[in-house]
Amino acid sequence: MLSFVPNMGQWNEQVLYKADVQEGAVFFMKDRFRYNFYSPSDIAAIHDRHGEEQYNISGHTYDVIFVGSNPQGVEGDSKLNYYHNYYLGKDSSKWTVNVPIFQQVSYAQLYPGIGMQVYSLGTSLKYDLLVQPGGDVGDIRLKFDGVEPLINERG
Repeated sequence: MLSFVPNMGQWNEQVLYKADVQEGAVFFMKDRFRYNFYSPSDIAAIHDRHGEEQYNISGHTYDVIFVGSNPQGVEGDSKLNYYHNYYLGKDSSKWTVNVPIFQQVSYAQLYPGIGMQVYSLGTSLKYDLLVQPGGDVGDIRLKFDGVEPLINERG
């Protein structure tokens, strides 16, 4: 099961929630999901590099943009019984503690008459676009930025 962590100052202000996924993370923003994947072999190699201050980690980031969306709210649902603490840097005034964890995130009115629920099925990220009476599925437009499609050409 994936968990969804709200941004309470521990990440860039554009990030609303974050979920760790296999070999990466997904950052949930107002109008997009940002997938950030890294090389597991590069991460493993860091443990063998004692004393080095800089590490190179290969990765790939891409966005799924909900074109023309304007959600009226993004909220965590189904709060879990535990929390995260973020002790980033030496300045304790910038630490973030008791950050709640949720089982899903809901976007209210992502498009007029259309909401979205984001959740997990096992370790897979899932999302449902919920069209209410009067909502127009034609309003839903997705743009994939940073991904080039692979075309399977059969000879």
